[in-house]
Amino acid sequence: MNSLIEIISKTFDANQLELNSALSYLNKIADEDFTKCILSLVELICLREPLVNNQPIVPYKLQSCLQLKNILSRKPDTWHGLPEGIKHAVRCSILSCYKLDGVRHIGLSQVVLAMAKLELPQNGWNDLIPSLLQLASVPDDGGSVAMQTLGYICEAINPDYLEAYNNQILTLLVHTIRRDDISLRTKLDGLNALNNSFAFAAANFARQAERNFLMQVICDSTQHIDNEIKILSLQCLCKALTLYYPLMDSYLAVAVWPIVMSSLSADNNKEEVVLQSLEVINSVCDGEIKLAKESEEDYEDCDTNGDGGDRESECLQPVLPQLLTSITQVFLSAGASLPVDWSVGQATQITLRMLTRASPNTMVRLLVPNILQNLGHTEVMVQSCVLTCTAALMEGTSSSQVLPVIQAFLDSIPVTLFNQNVKVRYHSGSLVVQLCLHQYNTLHSMGALDFLLPILNKALEVNMDDHVSEHMCWALRYLAENLEAEKFGPVVAPVFIHTAGLLYNLAMDEKNKGKSLEKVSYECLISWLGICPEECVQHLQIIIISLLDRAMFLPHYSPSLVYTCTAVGIILSKLPEDVLQHKCMLLFSQLCQLLKHKTGVEEETVVALTRILDRVPLSFLECPVQPLLALLLDKTLTRDSGMMLSCIGLISDIYRASSDNQQVPSHQYSSQLIISLLQISKDPSNGEDVRSVSLGTVSDIILCIESNALEVIPTIIQVLASFLPVHPQGHPGHQLTKSIIETYSTIIQVFHQNNEFREEFISKEVDRIAMFIQVLYGMPGFFNEDEVMAVACGLIGDLCKYFSEAELSDYVASFTNILSMGTDSGESKTRRIARWARDQMSTGPSAGIVKKARIESDNCMETSCNTVVHQATASYRVSLSCSTSQFITQNIEESFTLNLSKKSSNPTTPTTLKTLQQDVNSNYVEATIRIPSRSNSTTVNQSPTAGDSSCASVQELRKLGKRRACFIGDNIEGKKLRDQDDNDESFW
Repeated sequence: MNSLIEIISKTFDANQLELNSALSYLNKIADEDFTKCILSLVELICLREPLVNNQPIVPYKLQSCLQLKNILSRKPDTWHGLPEGIKHAVRCSILSCYKLDGVRHIGLSQVVLAMAKLELPQNGWNDLIPSLLQLASVPDDGGSVAMQTLGYICEAINPDYLEAYNNQILTLLVHTIRRDDISLRTKLDGLNALNNSFAFAAANFARQAERNFLMQVICDSTQHIDNEIKILSLQCLCKALTLYYPLMDSYLAVAVWPIVMSSLSADNNKEEVVLQSLEVINSVCDGEIKLAKESEEDYEDCDTNGDGGDRESECLQPVLPQLLTSITQVFLSAGASLPVDWSVGQATQITLRMLTRASPNTMVRLLVPNILQNLGHTEVMVQSCVLTCTAALMEGTSSSQVLPVIQAFLDSIPVTLFNQNVKVRYHSGSLVVQLCLHQYNTLHSMGALDFLLPILNKALEVNMDDHVSEHMCWALRYLAENLEAEKFGPVVAPVFIHTAGLLYNLAMDEKNKGKSLEKVSYECLISWLGICPEECVQHLQIIIISLLDRAMFLPHYSPSLVYTCTAVGIILSKLPEDVLQHKCMLLFSQLCQLLKHKTGVEEETVVALTRILDRVPLSFLECPVQPLLALLLDKTLTRDSGMMLSCIGLISDIYRASSDNQQVPSHQYSSQLIISLLQISKDPSNGEDVRSVSLGTVSDIILCIESNALEVIPTIIQVLASFLPVHPQGHPGHQLTKSIIETYSTIIQVFHQNNEFREEFISKEVDRIAMFIQVLYGMPGFFNEDEVMAVACGLIGDLCKYFSEAELSDYVASFTNILSMGTDSGESKTRRIARWARDQMSTGPSAGIVKKARIESDNCMETSCNTVVHQATASYRVSLSCSTSQFITQNIEESFTLNLSKKSSNPTTPTTLKTLQQDVNSNYVEATIRIPSRSNSTTVNQSPTAGDSSCASVQELRKLGKRRACFIGDNIEGKKLRDQDDNDESFW
């Protein structure tokens, strides 16, 4: 016990190292001896002594409850595995603590809730709810905490597990709330528990008598003299309205609206009561909006031309004038100052917007005349209130309804946005945001953007206060996100560079560091850069260099560093290629320095490098790539999955680009790189996605350096063999299996002509690979994923193309079935590869067709008597299969010269040469070799036809299927998606 008390005492330490050490030790004890750890913590919680080590016991009990809850949540299976006797002793001990002094302050409810989550779904601890009900029936501290525990359980546990106790729990809570002889604390606990228990009270609310009684109790409590009771009662009212709004119609006029009016107009109410009253209105509006949407769906389902989309809330219309009067009075009474935290003034803005969404036509009718009359009012609070009401009309209304107030506001914006009073400026800026968010098409149709954008720039330039600057940033961001490029481009071009510069300066301003303005200005800059007009992209090179210089001085892991690197990535996608080529070396160097020295933005930096590689590969490959490869490999040691995927993906992209541009990196370093990637792929502690990408990158390196990889092929094959054999309960996973298959295919394609490799591979690996594919075929559903099916068909085609039928005879049936599945696939890529592989089975070396033809001399021309004769020499390896009473196979190798005379006017006429060969058994065999005439070959850039399954086009397709994509999505945090498969059907 003493040792546990000592450990618990260290969790109070302000020293983070001491705290982490204590928590680690507790977790270690729980892992080594779970039973002892649990019982020790329970014993400490149950101590009755008021002091321990001459210090109050309550903090030790509180920390023990917290740690017990965490351990139970972390090790649920271990708890379930304990003997029933031990679990029963723990339950009894915990329940006995409700009668201890100071129980309210030790967090006991959280422990019981954690145990209930484990026990009740397993039909355990059957006496928990009855015990808590019994404890809660006594109005003391223990009973109050038991009631609190019941509320937590009702909120967190599936209602089905509590169905037998619904009525007893609600009866207890309602009885407690109505009692006058109990403490306010107990009444508050009862209201909290009732609020939490509404989720499982659906059956009770469905019965009118019970619903009436519950609503009566709640509404009566809202009239209590104590403000805390009022606030909790209003929260209960909000919860009932939110969960059961379709049943609330009869209570609105007689109870809800009078309660709201009373709470809003009473002078002695706390601000929290007013805020909660506004939330009641929001709950009603939310219910009306949902009903309106359901009504619209019903109209659509019935194909009725009704006015579902324009339906007004019937329950709001009669009371709306009075509500607006009360809400505006609340706003006016808030005062001219601008509170830092959430305030009544800000809450009224939300409520007014909700009312507009629920009843737009009535709100327009009631507000527009007053807005037009008072928009130029000189009184600060009146002017602020008018601006707030105008902002509320921007959402949920049509442009024709609000066009007059929009025009009036634009006319007054030079006065309101630059007003001397901070509150007027604030609400004017808020209106600009709502205008740009919801009425951007109206602004464009009015031609108002030419006027508005310079105003927004001026507000940023003057920077009268942070609130206005934030609002301007949000307004610019919404415009950038909502307006289409063709609409926005001509308007933006004249001010783009100026606006981008202002946003950049705002983001870089030291006085904004750590403020919300810094974050908002970065986000706006990123959105603004994303819509850069074509005529302005040349100027972005200045910004990107400044951003990269700035990034080196920003703190590690800081949001500003992440935003800066995200902005760099966007600019790289916008810069013209000629500028990118010219600046490639500088940008490459800066990004490599950033990757090397800054932590927290590795993925963003890799994205930026990938953008350069993708757009100007030749310029990128002229940079010092090998140090970058070493740096990327070093970054994989962080063991962070996202970073490993990004870095390994870029390594793969570099080798792919090198292959495409015939620039081969150092094969010695490449071999070392392969060994390191194989280690990553073998490590089971890495995720399957990391292991599969590592193995896929090995394939890309082999395809790039080709024969130079021969020295590491035995190591690669050894690693591949370590994943085999597979079985249904232990296959590597779909992603990793796909990479294994692709790597085998790569090895076969690159080294099949190497005699030494071929003999070794045939003797040891061909049978293993074929069996591997056959086992995968036997696993139900394994080939349902088209990507796995496609690479499996490709490997079958490679085996059949480069190895004889005798070496694969045991697997032909399985191969045939797999290829049949492939040709029936819904993906065109899979179908084409399967057809190609099927052709290899029928035309491979075992079927008597030409294995390989090499033109040794082409376009040899002799001119005689105006006749052009094309002469070519071809070398063939021919396999012939003969059948008599005894099966005979004879391999014949011949080298001969063909004189192909092309006198026909049709250049595509094929030439056929027949040769006669007598075998040793005097069986007469005729071999026919059809030589196609030469034609213009399809270039790489031409799209092959859909039915084409030629070797070249299918190999290109298989390569495209592995192509990676690296980009930044709409989320400004800059999260990346790597290794995205290219399934573009239009390619074919």
